[in-house]
Amino acid sequence: MAGGGDGERLLPPARVALIARERRHDLDQVLDLEIRKGLGYFLHGPNAESIPDSPGAFGHPGAGGSVGWADPANGLALGFAKTLLVSPVDRWKATDALVSAKVREVLGVS
Repeated sequence: MAGGGDGERLLPPARVALIARERRHDLDQVLDLEIRKGLGYFLHGPNAESIPDSPGAFGHPGAGGSVGWADPANGLALGFAKTLLVSPVDRWKATDALVSAKVREVLGVS
């Protein structure tokens, strides 16, 4: 979904663009946090720190610091799962946010 696949596509580019377009920016009733959402996925914002701040990027944070995201503009995707499910008080210091930031930093993408 991020890089076009190696001859195999899960979704056509037009569908990926629909997924990444902002549909809602309001209070999530489950999380009780303000969230930007596309079609079934989170978009970068103050409560989705691990999703890249890149045009068209989308993903979903999981329980206790796991995350999965795609950044089509940079042809990059990341899946990160933890076995110790803890959530720190400071979301910017959460493992998923730190790992996502470091991957983008090392690869030189936003």
